[in-house]
Amino acid sequence: MSRFYYNDTYARNSLFFKGTAIIKGKIYPGLSPHILINMKIPILIMYLLFFTTNNLICQNWNKIPKDIKNMQLLDQPNVKAYINCYYNLRHISNNLKRIHASRRDTLFLLDSYADWSSLELKSIIWSNRNTISCISNDAGKNYINVEKKLFTKYMMKLVSEWNIEEIKKEEKLNGASLPQYWVFATRIILDGKKYKISCLYFKDFFDLHRDGMDFNE
Repeated sequence: MSRFYYNDTYARNSLFFKGTAIIKGKIYPGLSPHILINMKIPILIMYLLFFTTNNLICQNWNKIPKDIKNMQLLDQPNVKAYINCYYNLRHISNNLKRIHASRRDTLFLLDSYADWSSLELKSIIWSNRNTISCISNDAGKNYINVEKKLFTKYMMKLVSEWNIEEIKKEEKLNGASLPQYWVFATRIILDGKKYKISCLYFKDFFDLHRDGMDFNE
């Protein structure tokens, strides 16, 4: 335990007391406890920021991708091949670990493919702090992170609200394009060490007047 001993000298024009500190049996003449306290405050702040903003501390990010995969397989077992590809893409990209999230937060993912005969995949994950997009041209074996948004703003808005009713409505109104693409939406609610995963599978929808400029920005 650290102990502090003071002499009777006080420098009124100084920011600190002039004293002697004894730390773990070693004597440090002229070292003030105020200096030590001031040294510890920035370190304490760094620790607090680290533990409150770094989601890697409390979550098992190796298990969550497997749980997403299992949830998607329960919902849509007929597209197992693509679900496995999405899992591979999440695994090699590590984007779940790279997204900025706190201990209590909500993350959203969108996964889709070019067409049934293509090996091209696109995936995006976002929180209220940042967004990470990536594409793969070989069914999730390799990937490239890209700056652009891969899905329309309106689709991401509805998914962020988890507005299933409006998504289903859009699917009927604007989901009849050919070739027909399908999208997996995933929501992950983080609560300390606990988390809850929800999945939704729907037709890709697009309205030219509303969404036409989204990919030109």
